[in-house]
Order: sequence, then C-alpha cells, then structure tokens
Amino acid sequence: MKAEARAVIISEHMENGIFDYLKCFPNGNRAEQFKPRASQPVESKPVTVKNYYDAWIEKKKPPFVRRSLERDYRQAFNKNILPFMGDMELNSVTVQTLEDFRLHLVEERKLTLKTARNVIDGSVRVMFRDAGRRIDRNPFNDLPANWWPRLPKKEPDPYTEHERDRILDFYRNRRPTTNTLSSTLGSIQAR
Repeated sequence: MKAEARAVIISEHMENGIFDYLKCFPNGNRAEQFKPRASQPVESKPVTVKNYYDAWIEKKKPPFVRRSLERDYRQAFNKNILPFMGDMELNSVTVQTLEDFRLHLVEERKLTLKTARNVIDGSVRVMFRDAGRRIDRNPFNDLPANWWPRLPKKEPDPYTEHERDRILDFYRNRRPTTNTLSSTLGSIQAR
C-alpha cells in the first residue's frame, strides 16, 4: 500500500514537472547523476584559433584521416590560416572575418578562387565543425548560399577543320606501315 501511494505521488510530481529524484531516492542507483556537480574552474584565458588548432590537429592523423589529408590541413593552416587568424579568439571569428580572409587569400596571397575555397571550406570549416559545442556560434552557419561566386563556364574549344586535317596528315605521314610492323615483329620473334 505504501509503495502504491508513493508511486501515485511520484507520478503526479512527474506530470507536473516538479519531480526531485534525490528527494525520493537519495541513495538510488542514479543519485550521482542528479547531485550538483562541483563548479569547474572557468578558463581565464580565451581559446585562440592557434590553441585550438594545436589540439585539433593531433586528432587528424591516420587511421582517422588519410596521411595526405593531414598534410593538407597542416599546410593550409601553417601557410595561410594561422598567420591571418591564429591569434584571434575562436569565438570571435565571424562572417566578416571569413570575408576578410577570403579577400586576403585572393588579393594579397594571389591564390586562385578555387584554392582559396579549398583553404577555407576544406580546412577552416572542418575545424569549426569539429569544434561543435566548444564554440558559441559557428560562423559558417551564417554564410549566405551564394557566398562563393560561380566561375564562368568555358565552352569547349574543339579543333578547327584545318587543325584536324594537319593532325591527321602528321599521323598518316609518320605512322608505321604494315610491312615495317611485320618485319619488326619478325625480328623480335627470331631472337
């Protein structure tokens, strides 16, 4: 009877959202999950892009990533990313920072738009994705859909009739004849 009455009270508390596990089961098998945790000391030093990168890159090794991908990450960060934003706080990187970085890569570093996109999307975006809950806001989530301009498509440039004829003439004048092939094969077999 007592157990039934207690179960009714617990059910009512759960329905009303006021259930307190520790009050009902102070020595229960899940009591540790509901006990208040000792407050963790808050880091006084903000995490910079470089600090986070140093820890992050240690996890980007085979067998978790290809050896060439690890090399590409290191190269992109050491040559381009860390010199530009290494001292920035990880949480202070914004869309404006990414736009400034894109401009820096294309205009000052003289990288092609495709290479700049590989650096930003292939390395910086991956690091921010992996940072997950460690950052307040991922700036890549705020980028507009058309942030990277579409490059103009080049039409195919086939050979002209004149170029085609010159290639065919060259081949016809220099191709081996049947007799030459037969004699070459015969001399090889005779050996």
